[in-house]
Amino acid sequence: MNDPDPSRLPRRRPRTSTIVLTGVFLAVLALYILVRPAPAPAVTVQPLPSPSPSSSPARPPSSPAPSAPSLVTTGPSASPTLP
Repeated sequence: MNDPDPSRLPRRRPRTSTIVLTGVFLAVLALYILVRPAPAPAVTVQPLPSPSPSSSPARPPSSPAPSAPSLVTTGPSASPTLP
């Protein structure tokens, strides 16, 4: 039986950067848990009813909304000239 003596094993201290990164990770994890958004509710998808051949007639498309007058002119400027 050649079991190593635990008191004779070399104990290495973790590097400072490892301790700092572990602390930063735990702090960010705790912050995320505190401010995370609420989970979205489960959405059930219901199939749309298939249209039957005897369905009501389709509505005619609505007329397009009137467009705003164009402010861009392609001709010469209509600014008055001073005498």
